[in-house]
Amino acid sequence: MKMKTDFTKLVPEITRWNNGQGVSISDWIQMMGDYAHAVGYSVVFWPSFIEKDGCVFRADVTNHSQCFKSCNGDRQAIESTVNHIHLCDLHCNDTAGNTPESMQYLASILKEIYTCKLKRDFPHKTFTVEVYDDPSGPILTFFQMEKK
Repeated sequence: MKMKTDFTKLVPEITRWNNGQGVSISDWIQMMGDYAHAVGYSVVFWPSFIEKDGCVFRADVTNHSQCFKSCNGDRQAIESTVNHIHLCDLHCNDTAGNTPESMQYLASILKEIYTCKLKRDFPHKTFTVEVYDDPSGPILTFFQMEKK
């Protein structure tokens, strides 16, 4: 059973709304969000993938060719390198919201999303989706598992 997320700890601002009575995370999004950001987030939160030379990449990434050379053709290394996302880079200017708790929450959610989306888009392939700890924050990546 999955634990319920306490959004008041992840987004403390929601407790200050409604004369200090707080609002739900959904109400806060409704009041503070905008469609341009929602469209941008869709690329990260429900990514499109492409296949190239036996590799699977996020469609929004374009540096495949450089990695083929630098990784000496190692498909797992190529995919892992090209597909990695530093979560702290999602919002370079939001140092206040970049807490370890919010980064871990996002990493956990993105790992679930990428696992589901890859399985849906490539039902005959097996992927590993991983989150690595880094001093700057979590790094999400994925790569295909070699068939044995």
